[in-house]
Formats: sequence, C-alpha cells, structure tokens
Amino acid sequence: MGASWTKNIPNMLHIFSASDKRSCYHIHVIFKSEIDKIHLIIFSDSWQVNISAGTVHVFFLSYCRIIQYCHYYLVRQLNFKNLAGYTTICNVNFSSRLHFQWKIFPATGDHVAVPFKSIIGIDFKLLIFFKADVLVLFQQSSSYFRPFGINAEYMGLFVKKDMMKKEEEKVKDTEKVHSSLSKSHFEYVLAEPENKIRKTRIICTLGPACWSLDMLCQMLKLGMNVARFNFSHGSHESHKKCLDTLREAMKKTGITCATMLDTKGPEVRTGLLKEHKNVSFKKDQKLEINTNYTLEGDSNMITCSWKNLPLKVKPGAKIYIADGSVTCEVLEIKLPDKVIVTVLNDATIGEKKNMNCPGTDVDLPTIAENDEVDLVDFGLKYNMDMIAASFIRSAEDVEHIRDVLGPRGSHIMIISKIENHQGLYNYDEILKATDGIMVARGDLGMEVAPEKVFVCQKWMIEKANIAGKPVVTATQMLESMVKSPRPTRAEASDVANAVLDGTDCVMLSGETAGGSYPLQSLEIMAKICREAERCLNPELVQAQIRKLTPTPVSMREAIASSSAQLALDINADLIIVLTEHGESARLVAKYRPRQLILACTTNSAVMRQMNVTTGIIPFKIPSFQGTENLLKSCIQAAKEMNLCKKGNKVVCVHSSKEEDPGISNILKILDIEQ
Repeated sequence: MGASWTKNIPNMLHIFSASDKRSCYHIHVIFKSEIDKIHLIIFSDSWQVNISAGTVHVFFLSYCRIIQYCHYYLVRQLNFKNLAGYTTICNVNFSSRLHFQWKIFPATGDHVAVPFKSIIGIDFKLLIFFKADVLVLFQQSSSYFRPFGINAEYMGLFVKKDMMKKEEEKVKDTEKVHSSLSKSHFEYVLAEPENKIRKTRIICTLGPACWSLDMLCQMLKLGMNVARFNFSHGSHESHKKCLDTLREAMKKTGITCATMLDTKGPEVRTGLLKEHKNVSFKKDQKLEINTNYTLEGDSNMITCSWKNLPLKVKPGAKIYIADGSVTCEVLEIKLPDKVIVTVLNDATIGEKKNMNCPGTDVDLPTIAENDEVDLVDFGLKYNMDMIAASFIRSAEDVEHIRDVLGPRGSHIMIISKIENHQGLYNYDEILKATDGIMVARGDLGMEVAPEKVFVCQKWMIEKANIAGKPVVTATQMLESMVKSPRPTRAEASDVANAVLDGTDCVMLSGETAGGSYPLQSLEIMAKICREAERCLNPELVQAQIRKLTPTPVSMREAIASSSAQLALDINADLIIVLTEHGESARLVAKYRPRQLILACTTNSAVMRQMNVTTGIIPFKIPSFQGTENLLKSCIQAAKEMNLCKKGNKVVCVHSSKEEDPGISNILKILDIEQ
C-alpha cells in the first residue's frame, strides 16, 4: 500500500497518499472547505481508524480483538444470530456489480472503522440490509474505488466509537459471568420473587372436590380470581348450591371473585355405561360406536351424542376419545346408526367423555337448545359475570349468544373458546366480536397436530394482546395434580410459558373440580405465575405491543398507552384508573405496565369482570363525584393494601367530566402524601 494515488469521489474527500510504516500507517486526508461529511473510508488491513478534521491515523489492532468486536456488534446490536460457526478466511475476493446507498456520517471524530475479514455466509445482500447501521468498507491493493464494480480483498464495518467501548465492556462482563457464576446471581435465581402480588389471573373449575364453604374460603385466600361452572357436567340444582356457597365465601372473606358459566356447546360425547362403571379396551379390538344415545355402553359398544357421525366420517378416519386416551380408526360404516372402528391402543375410560373427529365438519349448532336453557335459566337468572362459549366457529356464533342473552344480559362478558379448525380460520373476526378468548387446548389438540398446538396458542395470545382483549390459557395445565401433590416439570414450564406468552389467565379444570389436591394445585400455580412474571421485561413488552398496534388509536387508548409509559419513566408505585365499564383499565393493562393497576368503579359486576385481566386490582368506590377527593381516598386505600408508599408517586387516569366517567381523557401524576 505504499503507492501514492488520487481519486475524486463526489461528496467524499480527496485521498492523496499513504505511507508505509512498520507499526503505523498514516493516511492523510484533506477536505474541501464546503464538505463536512464523508461517505467512505478506504483501508486495507486490520487497523483501528480515528477520524479527525485533517488526518486519519490507522493503528495496528489485534486481529482476535477485531473479530471479537465484530462478533458482538453483529450478534447483539444487529440481531445476526448465525455468526457462530462460520469460518474466517483471508484473501477472498468479492467481485460484483451492486448499487450501495451509503449512510452519511459527520467527520467529527466520533466513529471508528473496524475491518472485518471476509466470512463465508455473509453476502452483499446482508451487508445492504445493515446499511442503516453499518458502513461496509472494501479495499484491495488497487489504487482506487469503483462503486459499481467492487473488487475487494477485505471488508470492514463502520461503527460508533462509543458503541465499541460498550461492546468491549459487554465482553468483559460476559467473561466474568461465564468464568464463575456469582453468588448473588445464583441467589437471585432461587430467591423468592419480589413481586408479592401476582398479576396473572387464575380460573378454578368448581366441582365435588371443592364445594364446601371452608374449601372455597381457602381457595379465595390462595388466589382464585374466577370460579368456573362447567355445564358439561352437573345439574342446575347442584350448580346453584355451589354458587350460593361461593357467594357466602366471598362475603366471609371479603374477597371478590367472578363467576363463569362454561357452556356444553356442540360437543360430541360418549354416553352412559352399564352400572356407571369404567370400561377397558384392548389394542386391535373392534368397537361399535352407536348413535342411539339411550343405550348404555360396555367394552364392545359405546354410544355417541352426534347422530350424523355415520354420515360424516369415512373409512380410515381417526376418532379420538377422552382427550386422545383412546385412538380409533374407522373400519366400516353401518347406516343408519353404527360405525365400526379398530381400537389402536389399550385404555380404560369412564362415561360421557369427549370425542373428536379431526378434519370432519361437525354439523351441530354452536348453541343448542339445552345451552339456551343454561344461559337464560341459570346465567341470567343468577347473574353470572361471564359466559365461556364452547366451540365458537365464527363471529355469528358470538352474536347469536348476545341475542339469546338479550338486553338483560348485555353486561355479561362473552369469552369465546377456540377449539377447532373453523375457530382458527375465523379467529380475526371472532376476536373483533368477542369480549375475550380462551385457548381451549384440549379439543384443539385433537383437531390440530400436537406439535402445532403451542404455535396456535402463541398466535392467538399475541393477537388478543394487540386487540386489548383478555385471553385465557386452559386445559391440562397441572393435570398430574389430579392425583399427585406435585406437578411435573413439564407442567410447571407449561404454565410459566403461557405467562411469558402474554396470557391474562391460566385455568385449572379437573385439578380443582375433582382432584385430590385442589388447594395444592392452586397454590403451586400461583407461585409459578409469580416466578414467570419476574422474568418478563415490561419495557420490551410495551414496545412490542406499541409496534404491532395499528394506528391511529382512540384518544382513550392513547391516554392508556401514555400512562403505562409515564409510570415506567417516573418509576411510579401504582396506576389508578377511574373506569365506568372497565374498558379504560383494560386498555392500560394492554400495555403491560410494570406497576399494578387499581381499577376503581362503582359497578360491582364490572369490578368482578376485571378479575379476568392481568395486572388489575378491582376496587369499589361509592361514586365518581369529587374527583380530587376520590383520588386521595383511592391512594389512601392503596397505601393500606401496600400498593404504594408515602413519598413516591402514582399515575392517575380519569375523565374530565364527572358526569361522564367513561371518557378517560386526563392523565396526571400525584405525590403520595401522608
């Protein structure tokens, strides 16, 4: 590189000469008086470059350090994940006719050029992708640079000098962590979570295992937020008795709990068994499935509630019974009411178990006559807070339920359960029409391939988060605790991953309804949720939700989003929201603030319904009149609940008009005084 050379490149600089020295190269740079920006620095080997107004000094730098710098810059700053494992090769020539749009940097001395030996697997397209952050440098022993005919032996990255320092610090910090796991870090892993109050809500299914007043009181104290009444089982009389006991437990403990009616829906189920005893099947045996639902089954014949089963299934189709405990293959159709199948595994089941026919269009109404009776004669009559609507397949199904509930039930939330292909295909329109979503993985796991269930779960949760609608993750979360006092490690991870995915609620089914350890199931689920919550990064979650939320947003959502950001910026203790119907509080919760949300309302039903949204603590207030005094009393109540401390700050969201509290157009900060 000892040759002297000159080349005029528009809007760049004139490079006059380069002198060869043993340990240091000097490239003299002279700027035109009217040019204060450069497009490109050209160099030829492993050097660190300091840019000044008149001269560029190029100093020798260890090749290993350069690779280390570049590795951390690519992996950490540009999210290029595939660098590890590539082979570095010297003297690789690139020759291509490409057009580059160079990023312009001010020549103020606050950048360094770091050469990077060519790496197999990184091509010009990748470098162009980096153009907003990286200026790629090419040089061979040739005497000039040609922008459309590049012939380069080496390439480099042009990055900020302060970023290089930060990356060097990261390298040192990483080396410390990897050299020895510090005691404080290890203690943090095993320490109790600092978040004493769990944000994720828990739904518990009520049944014989927890019907007593004492059990329900204990479950409320352990953190049950929503009580689920499963109308696939039991009678109105048994559910009413349980509901009365629950409300008595709420009065006794002073703890609010929402009530959920879960409809039977268009389920396909097996029928009753002789003497109500379990039956066993052997692998490769033939089994008759009869659609005469009045018969009682045995080990050779079971009944099915779907009369059109013989008309819809075909030989070779699969039928799953009891969440897949029994797998059958259709062998023969005997019209009008029989299907002969081959049992593919040994199994024992009880009566009235669910059946799934993957890929078969089940032509049953979403809301059958018995479901309408449940909604009207129980849901409306006894003031249930929400309906978990089974097997929702379209937005029309949601609207049909609203029509059944009528004006008397207009306040009841509808949580749509997505359990089949049709629900997945129409998910976007269902999400717009519904008040919330339940990822019902039991039947869904029979309809789609097992390896696709978690993908569907994450996809549905993300879309519900962006829409600001509460989402429930359900089915077999701690299934082993029906019989065991401890969950499996996989189950614990399943609950934690649902929280990390962004679910508002997790649900216990048989664990609390009929299991041997209902209290232990609830207690361990609450602990897992708290542990998972401390692994979340609210800043990143907020940024992601903002990025994915379509704009423009409503004024109320803009206020909600700003409140979450403001609370983060000032490190507030709490966000207080005065809300009439709960919508403003749910919009704040959409942006997943680090702080808890004290949602204050005059409506008891709204207060209970907010129990299904993450991070919200419902609080009953007498009225919305006298906003300033009302906020002071809410802060005082929050202090008594240990939600905030004297000397800190709270963020408040409310309406400028006391007569119209649903507007939520005021955002302010209040100091927590004595």
